[in-house]
Amino acid sequence: MRYETGFQKAGFIRNILEYNLPANYTEIQARILRSMTKEQIDALAKKYIDAGKLNMLLVGDKTKILSGLQKLGYPIVELDVDGKPAEKKASKIHL
Repeated sequence: MRYETGFQKAGFIRNILEYNLPANYTEIQARILRSMTKEQIDALAKKYIDAGKLNMLLVGDKTKILSGLQKLGYPIVELDVDGKPAEKKASKIHL
């Protein structure tokens, strides 16, 4: 597991100190995760995650990912660079 920013590293170290975790916590965590089966992970997900309350934020080339996302059937809200709902551009009408 890698922590990409200084803030993420500091937050991770803070959690280790706050919860009195061992210095090799990431190694222990990785070992536990590698030992789990898909069925165990699925069971935990069903127990603790309410899929109806999840939101996903995807960033990418709209021309490459939108059609695949639409096939999933979930509502899609496009956001602008400030995280606000994007204005829909008017379609050109050809007469």
